[in-house]
Order: sequence, then structure tokens, then C-alpha cells
Amino acid sequence: MAEYALKEKKGSLFSNATKEKETQPDYTGKVLLEGKTYRLAGWIRKSATGKNYLSLSISEPNLEKRTGSIAEESDGNDFTDIEEDFPF
Repeated sequence: MAEYALKEKKGSLFSNATKEKETQPDYTGKVLLEGKTYRLAGWIRKSATGKNYLSLSISEPNLEKRTGSIAEESDGNDFTDIEEDFPF
């Protein structure tokens, strides 16, 4: 099978089959921005009103090599302070 080539401003998320802890992302993937590939991570969350949404994080791929696991790091962007007045 041919390898998928990323296109500018496009990316993909895939189910994280190796998830072992709740803090690890439900989905992982890559995106290409300005000629550079970044890592994507997504967590399925539930808002205060009970609506499901996908919380996303983007990071440089070499961060994972330096720390061993980016999925367990927190950048303080867990979206707990989002106001839950979504129109949907």
C-alpha cells in the first residue's frame, strides 16, 4: 500500500489503539502547516450541557521524542474554563 502524503493545511486523526490511560488522547494524527508536520491529539469530552465535543492539541513532533510521551503532558489547555453556551 502506498504511504499517504500530507497536503498543506490538511491532516488526519485516527483512533488511538494504544491508549492505556485516561489522560492519553482518544485520537492521534498529523497535520501539515507551512511546510512543517505537527502532531495532533484529540480527546472526546462532554460539555456541562451534556454535548460531546472533541478537544484538540497540536504540538511539534520532536517534543514526543524529548519527553517520551506527549500524551501525558498538560499544556494547561484542557478546556475546563470554556463557557458552555454552545449554540448546538
